[in-house]
Amino acid sequence: EMVVAHKKFITSLTSIKNQIITGSTDFFLKIYENDTGLYVNKQIINFKPIRNIIALKNGKIFVSIYNTNDIFVFELNEKNEYYRSQSLTKHNKPISSLIELDDGKIVSISVDGNIVIWEQKNRHYNIKQEINLNIEVSIGITLDEFKFAFSGEDGIIYIYKAASKIEGEEIDKELIKKAEEKNVDMPKEKLSITSLEFKEICKLEKQKGKVSCMCKLNNGYL
Repeated sequence: EMVVAHKKFITSLTSIKNQIITGSTDFFLKIYENDTGLYVNKQIINFKPIRNIIALKNGKIFVSIYNTNDIFVFELNEKNEYYRSQSLTKHNKPISSLIELDDGKIVSISVDGNIVIWEQKNRHYNIKQEINLNIEVSIGITLDEFKFAFSGEDGIIYIYKAASKIEGEEIDKELIKKAEEKNVDMPKEKLSITSLEFKEICKLEKQKGKVSCMCKLNNGYL
C-alpha cells in the first residue's frame, strides 16, 4: 500500500496503536488510521514545519519544529481528535531529537548542549532533570527502561542510566523494580524514594566524525 501524504519532505514518521503519524516541512501533521486493512487519513493539522514526532502509549503526541525551541503536546479530545494541549519551554536553541523512555518520561535533546528529562504530573509534563553539556547534541535513542544514549559534534556516544537515591545511597532502579515484583519486604524508611536521576555510566569510543544515526538491535547491541 502506498500513501501520498505530503507535498514536501517527510521529516518524521511514527506509529501508535493502529495509527501512523507523519510530519513534514509542508507545515502539516497528519494522522492515518488502519481501516479494514487500508490506511485512511483521519485528521490533518495545519501547524508548522515539523522536525520530530514521538507518540506515547498514553496517546499523547510530542512535536518539535524547525527554528523554534519549544515542544508541543497533542492529545485526544472528547471527539477523538488531536488538539494542542501544552507547550514545553526550556531550551534556548532548536531541538534536534525527542526520545521516549519506557516509563513515560520524555527526553528532549537540543543543539544548545542541554538535555531535559520531562515527566507527567497531574496530566501536565514538567521538568524532572536537566543535563548540561558543552557540546552540540544532535541525536538520541532509548536503550531500555533505564538507559538512553546520545551523541553530538564531538563524535562520542554517551550512555546515561537511571538511579534512585534512598537515604543518601544510590540504588539501581532495576534492582528496586525486581524487588517490588518479587514482593520483597523492605524497611518502611527504605520505601521513600527521594529522587530519580540519570547519570553517565560510560562513553563509547570516539568516532571519526559526527554521529548521524543510531539504532538498537534486539540482542542489545547499539
